[in-house]
Amino acid sequence: MAITKISPDVVDFDSALVVSPTLTIGDATAEDTKIVFDGNAQDFYIGLDDSADDLIIGLGSTVGTTPIISVDENKDVAIPDGKLTITESSSFGTSLELKNTSNTHGSVIMFNNDSSSPADSDYVGAMIFNEDDSAGNSTSFAKVFGRALDVTDGTEDGELLIELAVAGSSSEVVRFNSSEAVFNEASQDIDFRVESDTNANSLFLEGSTSHIGLGTGSPDDNGFGAGHGILAIASATGSAKTAMLNLMGDGNDTDATRVASVFFNDQSATGGGKTLAGVEAYRASNHATDPGADLVFSTNVSGGSYAEKMRIHAEGYVTMPLQPAFNAYAGTAQDNLAVAGSGAVLIFDTERFDIGSNYNTSNGTFTAPVTGKYQLSVTTRFDGIDPASSYIFVQIVTSNSSYYIMYDHGGTDSEYFSYNFSILADMDASDTAYVSWYQSGGSATADFVVAGANRFTGVLVC
Repeated sequence: MAITKISPDVVDFDSALVVSPTLTIGDATAEDTKIVFDGNAQDFYIGLDDSADDLIIGLGSTVGTTPIISVDENKDVAIPDGKLTITESSSFGTSLELKNTSNTHGSVIMFNNDSSSPADSDYVGAMIFNEDDSAGNSTSFAKVFGRALDVTDGTEDGELLIELAVAGSSSEVVRFNSSEAVFNEASQDIDFRVESDTNANSLFLEGSTSHIGLGTGSPDDNGFGAGHGILAIASATGSAKTAMLNLMGDGNDTDATRVASVFFNDQSATGGGKTLAGVEAYRASNHATDPGADLVFSTNVSGGSYAEKMRIHAEGYVTMPLQPAFNAYAGTAQDNLAVAGSGAVLIFDTERFDIGSNYNTSNGTFTAPVTGKYQLSVTTRFDGIDPASSYIFVQIVTSNSSYYIMYDHGGTDSEYFSYNFSILADMDASDTAYVSWYQSGGSATADFVVAGANRFTGVLVC
């Protein structure tokens, strides 16, 4: 092997250099040492940056110029500017292994965006999963991004984004940040499904319709279609399984405390009118065990307010505080009632109660607020009826029909007579009902007196 000295620092070997067992470069003084690979187009070097105690592989011939890889005295390896490509030919072969022997914590991969001017929403790092598509194009099929939402010292917030290739485009599917976890922020037709041990659709959100299924992957079983808000609960099939919605509140052992509610709201309405109806369960006592419950049904009246309409009490009673009902009695006498002709309308001019204000005390008329079946009852007392009269009847006259009770006195002379009857009448909305008297024959001597027995009552039954 011939050695030719080219310059004070450079020698040339005309054949391979074999050194055994040690080749030492440098003389332990404070100076950089290197091996330079003199290429035709690009030089490379392996050298020691003595001032930094770094072993460097770089471009060129001067140590520290354009470093590619550096290793410091702490065994930390840095690639200052560039990328590392590891090629693996076996299926799921180990291309990169991080091994930690601390027995306390595993290995760490850190993405450090060491910016001199950090800003909110900076991307801190990313992992991208590429493969060639059928046309040979390198395509990103999945991406994971880390972002710094807020870089303010003391109030830092971060975010993690996951994107997938959807129909040829990269779309965000999941994001996690300091305030929320969001699935499908990009509004793609992607279903969300949670599978349990026994049900593939324990929780299912249908991306195309926004319908939700619990226990079913077909929440729109009635075919309403997209745009309708649907929550479907399905049981397992077979062996008489039951679909249940169990609302569990905490009444704190306090009487009359609301424990659970279901409300029906109209998003197009405003203010308090948005709540159209509701069903609410209240504790019926303060007993710690078996407290009982009242079930309350409420609705909102157009132009009015939200109020209770029906209550099923713990004891089984059903009350309807706003159910149309009235009770009126005669506070003014009507003397010498007419004979024959059209008779006389009996006026019950004093109200005991009138729920809904549907009874008119001036003319004795009840007006039905809604179509239904009404229980109408009348109790009357008359004094001084002429014994010469042939017969007398008292009738309840409605818009649909007349109902009456008749009595043939047959010459009977009595100080007073009482007529009482009740009827279940069908009435349409705005139909009226009143009580009338009719006497055939005799003289007009009968008086409709002021007495507690003279009453006209009614209530909506169904």
